[in-house]
Amino acid sequence: MSESKNKSVTIAIVGCPNAGKSTLINQILRQKIAPVHSKPQMTRKNILGIHTDRNIQLIFLDTPGWHSSNKALNQALRRELNLALEEAQALLVMIDCLKEFPNDLIEYLNQTVSVPQYYVLNKMDKKSPHEFSQLLLDKPCFALSALTGEGVPELLMELQKIESDDPFFYDPEEITTASLREIAAELIREKVMDLLQKEVPYEVGVRVESYTELPGKHDIQVSLILNRDSQKGVVIGKGGSMLKKIRNASTKELEKLVDEKVKLNLFVKVIPGWVKDDSKLKEII
Repeated sequence: MSESKNKSVTIAIVGCPNAGKSTLINQILRQKIAPVHSKPQMTRKNILGIHTDRNIQLIFLDTPGWHSSNKALNQALRRELNLALEEAQALLVMIDCLKEFPNDLIEYLNQTVSVPQYYVLNKMDKKSPHEFSQLLLDKPCFALSALTGEGVPELLMELQKIESDDPFFYDPEEITTASLREIAAELIREKVMDLLQKEVPYEVGVRVESYTELPGKHDIQVSLILNRDSQKGVVIGKGGSMLKKIRNASTKELEKLVDEKVKLNLFVKVIPGWVKDDSKLKEII
């Protein structure tokens, strides 16, 4: 009997902010490659995760949260989402069982794509998903907890059944195409979101100026890009206290990722109006 040939399937994970998309991809890969936060707009770039099981490679695209707003930043995030929709052979639509049903997102997807859609009712450990299941009677639905992993193996088994003629695109040992430089930027922005309050975090961009791997150590130079000069005091803090907190928290997370020492230098730069400038948004977000 001949062995089954290798196949790969590209799956976009879409949903409203904080639905659990990044938590799910980290759970599937058993490693943190995507930032997670209770505040919206945590994911700003599509992050690719690779799960290979025997002869089946599932390629996941973690996308920015759905926004219907016409603000420049939200439109830039929508472009990232649309790029993923163009590549996807199937969609995982994440739905937070603790929030309202995302009718506008469902309508947009139904009008935009024709690939199979699998609905994931997340946070089943906190609330029964039955009421949402009734709204999706014609769709395959999976109730799970992205945080604990309950229900995730069953979802993966179903996704592995999707038909595809595509071969493996990546080495079976790879779990992401994101470089350490890209992951570092995302994890640092996660700490910015953790430590800063109110509206300031949404106007802070993270740009890695240099990333040098030395024997046993990673030397990283990063600029925190602010939208207004008045934000400098908040981000730097009294005597540099806030910047130090961001650096220490980021360094701890990065050392956990690379399992080596990390020397992280943070600088603060002001680029007025960057959140409304398309060219700067493409460079910074």
